[in-house]
Amino acid sequence: MKDSRCNLACALIVSTMLVFAEIVMAQGWQPLASPITAEFRDVEFTNALCGTVVGENSTILHTTDGGQTWTPQTGPANEWFMTVSFATDSIGLIGGTGGTILFTENAGAVWATVQTGWFVTFHGAHQFSPTTGIVAGVNGLLASQVAYTTNGWQDFNEIMFYLMDPGNVPNQGTLFDVQMLDSSTGIAAANVLDSHGAIVRTTDRGGTWATVYWATGSLMGVDFPTPNIGYVVGISGLRIKSTDGGINWTPLPNPLRINWWDVDFVNADTGWIVGENASIYRTNDGGLTWEMQDSGTGYLYGVDFVNSARGYAVGENGMILKTTTGGNPDNIPPTIFSRLFPADSSVDPYEILPIVRFVWSASRDPEGGQITYVLHVFAPTLDVDEYYITTDTNRAVSLPLLPVHFDELHYVHWTVQATDGMDTMFADNGIGVFFVNFLDADEPSGLAAREFGLVNFPNPFNSSTIISYSLPQAGPVFLSVFDVAGREVFTQNEGTVAAGTHRLTFDASGFSSGVYFARLETARGEVHHKMVLLR
Repeated sequence: MKDSRCNLACALIVSTMLVFAEIVMAQGWQPLASPITAEFRDVEFTNALCGTVVGENSTILHTTDGGQTWTPQTGPANEWFMTVSFATDSIGLIGGTGGTILFTENAGAVWATVQTGWFVTFHGAHQFSPTTGIVAGVNGLLASQVAYTTNGWQDFNEIMFYLMDPGNVPNQGTLFDVQMLDSSTGIAAANVLDSHGAIVRTTDRGGTWATVYWATGSLMGVDFPTPNIGYVVGISGLRIKSTDGGINWTPLPNPLRINWWDVDFVNADTGWIVGENASIYRTNDGGLTWEMQDSGTGYLYGVDFVNSARGYAVGENGMILKTTTGGNPDNIPPTIFSRLFPADSSVDPYEILPIVRFVWSASRDPEGGQITYVLHVFAPTLDVDEYYITTDTNRAVSLPLLPVHFDELHYVHWTVQATDGMDTMFADNGIGVFFVNFLDADEPSGLAAREFGLVNFPNPFNSSTIISYSLPQAGPVFLSVFDVAGREVFTQNEGTVAAGTHRLTFDASGFSSGVYFARLETARGEVHHKMVLLR
């Protein structure tokens, strides 16, 4: 987990302003105002608010409000900073010309100079963890060169090597990007001096490198959203994919003859590439197809996404672009979904339902964002009108429906809507209606309850009670107990139970006084029974 030293006051005050502004704008990519006009080479955001841009003439810009304002930070003069990477909100790395390696442990308030003044240019960097980091580039002999550390750049190792072509002939070349997949394994994309491209791989933190792929053109950017699945992009539309941690690589369909410079994926399938003519393209299917999102003039050299909706791209002439919709001109609503249970009915159910379990199918955000569901339950005869919000990991909710009088039959309406934070999609089968038969605690528990003989004794009870049930025939049984808020407080899988009467002890010594409901689930259905705990 990333730590959080980003300005807390900014996160509380400015984030509210950003949410309002983004709901109003909700457009594809918007340019951000920059305090300087420079060629920006890379961008890295550690969360929705905190990010860093680097570029020519020792440029380092830092934001704590999502790019609305930028503060210059200080590094060695007269160098180009080509690459930036953060392991946490605070711990980051910059590489550049003159062999520049800068390291910060306080979000760039101070950039310590690890090295500068060498005949080396570092184009790629990855601060994998607070202690492990790597920079990659080319030296004065036009050989590939990396520097790597395992102790937070207190000291580091450097190595130079040549790129091996299919004939096992060494070639000069430049490493343009690098990423560590774990503390030992790394991948780098390279431009060979004769205009070929190469992908190299290390399994010892950068100590040795093997050429694993030879390309027809220069390769510029690499990104692995998972330890196994990775992408490399380059000139003339080159896009290459690995599914085994960078050991083997397969070219992707290549209809776009654009020179790509950088790539960033938020998951195995959804990613963006940027390059010449300010081009930005997005894929949602792992690189098989690509959709143009923006195009203009100049080069975009860097792209970074915080999540599937919020991303940034930087390039020539002080260009900083931002999206809060995944780059889409308009937000795409969530996909359709349906109510599943309780099913619509027009008759009295055969059992009481003091607690109703609402279930619906899954929706999905086409941009890959999180879905939130709003469950709306209302019963005119009960004067009930409630909303319940759940996340996309919980598409079933148990709710108590307790009227003033328990001996009446009532109908209840319910509906569900899914939202991605901007657009809303209602369940495609509209508003459901079902009937609930509430019975008083001292009355028989309905036909089904009598058939299964679900009771407890004593009732009311203090600390513990015996729950008894009968089965007309053998079958699987699952018993659970809920409180009046619908929370499950006890579960027991009885397994396959023989026909007849069975008993178990419900220990409520740690529970508060109040109403509880036992639920018996069998192959024929489920039945509920009300219990009262008195202290």
